[in-house]
Amino acid sequence: MRFNLLIFVLIFVLLPALQAQQWKRLSQSPLGLSYEVPRNWFVGGILDEKQCNCESGTLNSSLKDQTNMVIFASNTLSLAEMKLQDLEGYHFVETEFKEQIETDFFIFEKQISRWKEDKTLQVMRLATTRENRNYLIYFWGEPAAMLAQKDNLTRIIHSIRPPLPAMIAPEIDRK
Repeated sequence: MRFNLLIFVLIFVLLPALQAQQWKRLSQSPLGLSYEVPRNWFVGGILDEKQCNCESGTLNSSLKDQTNMVIFASNTLSLAEMKLQDLEGYHFVETEFKEQIETDFFIFEKQISRWKEDKTLQVMRLATTRENRNYLIYFWGEPAAMLAQKDNLTRIIHSIRPPLPAMIAPEIDRK
């Protein structure tokens, strides 16, 4: 009887940990960044200058493309110039309200708004500069999807850092 109770308690305690979201660390050397995304997210690889009007960029999407993420990096374009550019024909609608998110490696200017061309989607834009390199990050999706991904987006933002050497930071599973 005690053995069955012990098994039940262990399963009850360990099952949530076993089902926890698994993460992978991406090292995007051309961007000068590494960051974590949930293991089930699509990783689109590096965008070139023709695709993003920047020096480099990357696209990631949640399962079923409900939430999307793109990072642009530039050593030559100012943040103001980067903010004026479109994302595949979509333009961010500026708002007066801005806040800061401070992580271990960056201080981001954060704005939440929408696309001029699609008012139904919520868009979060983060902007920062580090070591003469400008970064612009967009997350967008339906408001309900963005809310459902809130904890994941927070973790992604706080995981963004300069890349670690490959031998030190292979793909990591963290819970």
